[in-house]
Amino acid sequence: MNETQKTFTCNYCQNLQEWSYLAAINEYPPEKTLLQKEVWEKELVRLKTQQISTDNPKVQQQLITQINSALQQLHYLNLLLKTNKEYTCKACHNKFKVQDIKKFTCDVCQREVEGKMLEGHVGNYQIQGISPRKWSKFCQNCRDEKIIMANIYCPRTGTGRDDDWDISKPQYDCECPINT
Repeated sequence: MNETQKTFTCNYCQNLQEWSYLAAINEYPPEKTLLQKEVWEKELVRLKTQQISTDNPKVQQQLITQINSALQQLHYLNLLLKTNKEYTCKACHNKFKVQDIKKFTCDVCQREVEGKMLEGHVGNYQIQGISPRKWSKFCQNCRDEKIIMANIYCPRTGTGRDDDWDISKPQYDCECPINT
């Protein structure tokens, strides 16, 4: 945050925002951030290796999208390491569906958790039965240490895919309801 100008940079969208547009400031211990960074660095190496080994242009394009997403996540974690605080603007706060709920069951760790519930598409728990196409509820601890978010087109988080379809009829990769 820039104290003299009363502005901050949102850790999610990287946009410089006015102080009045701040939705949340979360404290993060550097140990958790370093663990997350290590996971994303390994994921980036895996994606780059996979991209090099494939000749299919469509698969390569999907991998490039995933690589860019991983690079963006690493950039976010580097910012978080500098401040140990996460600044979130109101738009991103709403986009990531951060909610305060007294008690809920985390879909990832299956524990009953008190406090903040996060929602989104989880990309790395298919073996445990969590489909990346379904909207999941999870706790902050699982988000910080276990989850890799799925990179899919969803009506809850953005616009539809427009590469091979009619733009007037957006297509989505998930099973979330489309608000028309």
